[in-house]
Amino acid sequence: MSDPIFIVDGMLGNLARWLRILGYDTMYCPLSDNIILEKAESEKRILLTKDKALFRSAIRKGVKSMLIDGGDIVDILLNIALTLNIRVKPQKTSRCPICNGHLNEVESNNVINLVPKNILSKNSVFWICRSCGKVYWHGSHWRLIASTLSRVDKMIKDVNKAKI
Repeated sequence: MSDPIFIVDGMLGNLARWLRILGYDTMYCPLSDNIILEKAESEKRILLTKDKALFRSAIRKGVKSMLIDGGDIVDILLNIALTLNIRVKPQKTSRCPICNGHLNEVESNNVINLVPKNILSKNSVFWICRSCGKVYWHGSHWRLIASTLSRVDKMIKDVNKAKI
């Protein structure tokens, strides 16, 4: 079974970045409700929205969708993972959090002129977006990402244990 693909409305840009880090094809669409619904329907994307009216319109059109309630990113990812049964671990096939492009893993000699020398000396593995060219590495920000995803994963396990 292939991974789900998503479309998020203009209120959920942060969620789009998190889903992309997890490797999910996620379109960020800060456009009109009609355009969002058209794209979701034609591309068979799951609509994630905080907009109740948009959610109801999606349901009426038969577009698979999920209404996202408030909360922090941990609560949101937990709710999505439990409802849609998605994984919450970054994949080698992660996507660019900025543009949704595919990332290619490269060695440090491929990014010599693209990252600061101090970053180059501290890291041996980098990722380059095939679409926008942005370079990524596991810097200090990665600890926060990993910690957040670890919290979500633990909460999922706790919920699943409680079901047994």
